[in-house]
Order: sequence, then structure tokens, then C-alpha cells
Amino acid sequence: MKKVSFLFPGQGAQYVGMGKRWFENASVKKVFEEAGDILHYDVKKLCLEERPEVIGNTLYTQPAVFTTSVACYEYYKNTLPIPQYMAGHSLGEFSALACAGVLTFRDALSIVGVRARLMSEALAEGAGAMSAINGLDAKTVEDICATIARPGHVVVVAAYNSTTQIVISGHTAAVQQAETESIVRGGEAVRLKVSAPFHSPLMATAADSLKKELSNYTYSTPACTILSNVTGNPHASSDIVEALTKQMTQPIRWHQSFDYLVQQNVKFCIELGPGKTLRNLIRKDARVKAFAMDDVSDEELLRQALADDVKNLSSVVTKAMAIAVSVRNTNWDADEYQRGVVEPYHKMKELQAQIESRKMLPTVDEMKQTIEMLCCIMQTKRLDRHQQTQRLEQLFTETGTIKLFHAMPSFIDQPQA
Repeated sequence: MKKVSFLFPGQGAQYVGMGKRWFENASVKKVFEEAGDILHYDVKKLCLEERPEVIGNTLYTQPAVFTTSVACYEYYKNTLPIPQYMAGHSLGEFSALACAGVLTFRDALSIVGVRARLMSEALAEGAGAMSAINGLDAKTVEDICATIARPGHVVVVAAYNSTTQIVISGHTAAVQQAETESIVRGGEAVRLKVSAPFHSPLMATAADSLKKELSNYTYSTPACTILSNVTGNPHASSDIVEALTKQMTQPIRWHQSFDYLVQQNVKFCIELGPGKTLRNLIRKDARVKAFAMDDVSDEELLRQALADDVKNLSSVVTKAMAIAVSVRNTNWDADEYQRGVVEPYHKMKELQAQIESRKMLPTVDEMKQTIEMLCCIMQTKRLDRHQQTQRLEQLFTETGTIKLFHAMPSFIDQPQA
């Protein structure tokens, strides 16, 4: 079945007026009001009214982009399909962790505020730089950096954005030299508007301080699979602090994350937050359909794409039907099997047919009904409580609904139909 991933942008996606068209929504207002209470300044005013040089200051950029991304998620979350995966680029990883419930909004924004301060203070202004190298492969850019780099003259790969876009970071003079060499070899160099050499060894001191800050917080089970920037693969439950610390000094493996999503049969990538940077990075790849919710025209395109493909999307209903069929039966009472297995399964099929006919995703009530029918089937087939729990965990994990349906025993304890 086709799966969905939410993507969250990082620093560089900011612009004056970002989030403006969502501000009238009550959930969005609440996000910005809470952000102001946490940061002690008006984040909404910052996004709407400040000059580009202010919104482009790392100290303000990161909290503003993070807040706008979470607000965008709150605006759309009830009308979009439930994601099986979330991934964020650099700063965007914190947006993913907050939206997946690993961190509370307050805790995540507090960390982002500290992170922004540490990164902005890591080097004197002008001492470091970053540049996007377009048109050259990763090995070529790695070789250029290795040839130029020496103590006190650092330049490294900071992000693998795509097969032909590699970001470099380091001391300003070294980055400039690498830009020149990249152009000589047929590439294009675009200097990034950032105030420090992120994702390089020059962030080591800031990384140490961030690790201490990260250790002060509690990390909950995610509602869906979250990808790590430093590996391009899913976070392990115990590695979040270490991974977020390494992210400060190691390259962002965004292209590897995208490849992982493709391997997992993700067909819809939906960017939530300001701009459309991540959508543009992957839109040329025919293996997925990419949309940016900050692009008004993409809203209708996504709605139509989902309507056309709803029968193929992974959902609680489709996954529950697959589990119901795969569970081994040990109940040979024909009457019980008819009432407790055959009839609930037929109801699932009828529900899925209704969903497909109206070209909309299942509602929460329909998902709850489906889970109750699956539990009836598992109980009738005489699975023990542990096996039922395992199957429900599988269902919630693979459909990204752990956060929505966390009280599994309430389903398991339902009486049989």
C-alpha cells in the first residue's frame, strides 16, 4: 500500500510574511501565542513585519521557522492523511519530533531557542560560511573539500541534499576556495544566507553545550517513524539526544532519507512549513508525488491526487483487513467463526468500498470501528492478549496512529460481537 511522509523545512526557508495565510485559524493562533509566552517576544510580529535581515538572523530564524512549521501542521493535520513517516531537514527535525509527539511544543521550542543561540555564537560573524554546490556529484565535492581543508582552514560537506546538490560549510576563506574549484569543475556555487558554518566541526563547542541541554528533557514514543538527519534512517528509541547532538557537526543526509522513504513505498511527500524547498528538491523524482502546503496551488493538486489514489493508500482500514486475513485461526466452531470473523471482515470490506467511492480517507470514528472489528476477529480466532497487543502495535505503527489510539487495552477488552 502507498504511504505518506510529512517533511519539515530548516533554516533558509524563512521569508517575511511566512505563515500569514494560516494566522486566522484558532489552532494556529494558539501556537504563535504559546511561542510568544515561551520566547518572551512576539513571534507572529516577527514573521509578519520584521525586515529580512532580522528574520534571517539565526537567533530568530530557527524559532520562527519551527513555530511556523508546527502551526502549519496544526492547520492541516485533520484534513491530510495520517503519515507513516516524518522527516525534517536540520532544524526541521525538531519540527518532526514535536509534531510526532516525541517532544512537547514547549520543550521543543525551548531547545530550538537554545540551539539557535549556541549556533549563532559559535564563531565570530563573518568567520564561517556555507555554500550550495549544484551540478557536481558528492564524491567530487568531497574530494574538493579534502584537498583544500587543513587546520585553521576547514571546509567539509554539510548536507547531501540530492544527487546534484551538495552543501559545504567551514571557514569563509576555505569555503570560497572550494566554491572557485567547484565552478572550475563545471558546478555552480550559491552562497547561503546563514551566519555560521552549520553541520561542520566548527560547531563542536556548541554541540557539547546542546547535548547538556537536550539531556534535561523527556522524549516520548513517536506517533510514527521519524528519520534521523545523521543516518538517513529511523531514529532508535534511545539515540535521540546523541543524534541531535551529532547533527550539529555532521552532514545532513537528506538524500539518504529520501531514498529510505522510497524504499518503504512512500508515494506522497507533503512539506509542512514555510516555503517549498524540500518539495523542489524531490519533485523531479517520478517515484513520489511531492507537495508544499505553503503553495496554494499544491493544496488542490494534493486533494485531487489523494482522491484519485485513496484506495491504494495505507490506512487503518486497509492494514486491519490485511492483519485479519493473516492471523492464524484456532477456533473451529463454525457459528462463532461466522459471527466473529466472517461478518466483521465483510463489514470492513464494505467500509473500505464506501471510503473508495467517496474518495476520502477514513474518519476517526471509522478507524475506531475498524479496530473494534479487528479485535473481535482476533479474539474469535483465539489469539492471546499478548498477540493481540502485538498486532495492534503493528497496526498503529505502520499507519502512524500510535498517538491517536494509544489505549490499546480498551480495544482488546471489548466483548466479542
